Amino acid sequence: MRSLKRPIVPYHQALEMWKRKYFLDALDEAGGHQGLAADLLGIHRNTMNRLLQEAGLTRQIIRQYRIAGNKPITTQRENHANRESHA
Repeated sequence: MRSLKRPIVPYHQALEMWKRKYFLDALDEAGGHQGLAADLLGIHRNTMNRLLQEAGLTRQIIRQYRIAGNKPITTQRENHANRESHA
């Protein structure tokens, strides 16, 4: 069997990671303003808030992301899933 250069994550985990990055990038472009980010994405701000919650992106995580200079930040849900998959 061929050795992988980097680990492949399951599809659903990769999709969740992409969604978080998508929303964080929009928030960064909007200067952290959720209403403006929602407008940029073509969705209602209430939908944006719901999707952020579903993605596990709290205000604290969003703030950390912006302070860290847009480096990926994992959510508690993602940390837990990673621990389970490596156990």
